[in-house]
Amino acid sequence: MSLVAGLSLASGASPAIGFLTVKGAVRLDASPATGHGTLFDGSTIETGSAASQIQVQGKAHMNLGSESRARVYRDHMILEKGDSQLSGSSHYSLRARGLEIRSLESESTATVSLRGDNQVTVAALGGPVRVANARGVLVAWVEAGRTLELEQQESGDTPTSTLTGCLQKVHGRYILTDDTAGVTVELTGVGIEKEVGNTVAVTGRPDPSVSAAAGSSQVIRVTTVRQVSQHCAVHGAGRAAPAGGVVAAIGLTHGTAIMAGVAVAGATMGAVIGATTRDQKQSISQ
Repeated sequence: MSLVAGLSLASGASPAIGFLTVKGAVRLDASPATGHGTLFDGSTIETGSAASQIQVQGKAHMNLGSESRARVYRDHMILEKGDSQLSGSSHYSLRARGLEIRSLESESTATVSLRGDNQVTVAALGGPVRVANARGVLVAWVEAGRTLELEQQESGDTPTSTLTGCLQKVHGRYILTDDTAGVTVELTGVGIEKEVGNTVAVTGRPDPSVSAAAGSSQVIRVTTVRQVSQHCAVHGAGRAAPAGGVVAAIGLTHGTAIMAGVAVAGATMGAVIGATTRDQKQSISQ
């Protein structure tokens, strides 16, 4: 048997939401499971030395790394420990330490690892990955082949943002895409008009009373602006992100930004891909 006797009875009449495949043994809803298992809304999966594969109603595919733990729901999975991958559906999200991660295209894979006390490392494979905070505000756009490390910095209704990028004036609006987070915002405030065409570092807070320009995720009312360099150039065209954000792929670097109270820093792909087993290191990629 793939599960200990009585699991289906313990789950009551709740309909199944997906299936678990594992090489070796894991714990599913506190019971040992080997081979295959049935998932219900809120099922908890804990892996030891074996990684697992998860499918939820044909919507999404997840891999859970060794020494990891997650709770699985109909429309999202909460990663509580270790490493996971998500692919196959932009309608299913992976949540980790107050962040919501989505793979945006059918070929996109988001690889997510929990590090330290508060860090979440996100790598994008095959296509872009969107990261939002608990309020649904876009905090990072991870292009394929890039890895970012994110950490919650503060809470509150109007958390601070600190951004660096090339300032442009488009249709009378001041637009900046952060070099690290890849998120495009509209800027308002004194002193920004003279820096158009330059790379600037700005600090400010969101202004929800103003509708953002097309191609921008939000309006930031700038409190400080500092010129970093003159005569910057945009290296790529903007693109729209579904469900609440628009970003542009420009001059991405390995700097640090703060987006809506979340610190975003460049990281290496190797920091997130490996999942360690007791006997060997193996990738959670399949």
